[in-house]
Amino acid sequence: MDSPEGKAAYLKKAVNLLAEVNNSIDRMVYISDTAKLCGLDSGEIEKAVEARRRSKAYNARAEERRELIKPPKNDTRGLGLTPEQKAQRGIIAFMLHSPDMLNKVESRVKDEDFTDEFYRRVFNIVAERIKKGVSVDLSSIGDEFSAQEVGRITGIINENNLLPYQKERLSEYIRVLEKQRDRFGGKKPGEMSNEELLAQMERIRKEKRRAEY
Repeated sequence: MDSPEGKAAYLKKAVNLLAEVNNSIDRMVYISDTAKLCGLDSGEIEKAVEARRRSKAYNARAEERRELIKPPKNDTRGLGLTPEQKAQRGIIAFMLHSPDMLNKVESRVKDEDFTDEFYRRVFNIVAERIKKGVSVDLSSIGDEFSAQEVGRITGIINENNLLPYQKERLSEYIRVLEKQRDRFGGKKPGEMSNEELLAQMERIRKEKRRAEY
């Protein structure tokens, strides 16, 4: 640790290790000892440690958001779906599971944000029934759909039942649709012409393919 390079390498490792110490008193003691050992001001080391802790916390929250909407490893039903489709399906499942979440959903999401016609129709029917105070149990809404469509809704429910119905997961689904709206240049998908919608979806597909490489 005699050379500047050696001291820098030591400090980097020390900052990473100190950032793992959750007890604030213990962390300050270790920071003070490290500062004395390196002949540096403890305040500067403390700033570096806190910055590292904030970075780790941010990364942990980002990973948590990804995990909230990622299907379990042994579940293949979500394969081939775009994040936007998964979000639409997830929101529908939430409304069927927790009808009291409708106000939260409608404050940020409109039916035009559901680019899949079937999902949009399910969303509208379920939302209307909730507003009327009518049951949205699958057995109750069956008359609104064909047998095949009821099967599709059952699939949506089953795949989402594998994940916790947490408000954070619903918020992440909503954010996905908001980002989709932003990518459409401020226009909601329902307000776009067929040509505009096809062009935008092609651009999204290209972006997804690039991200995979």
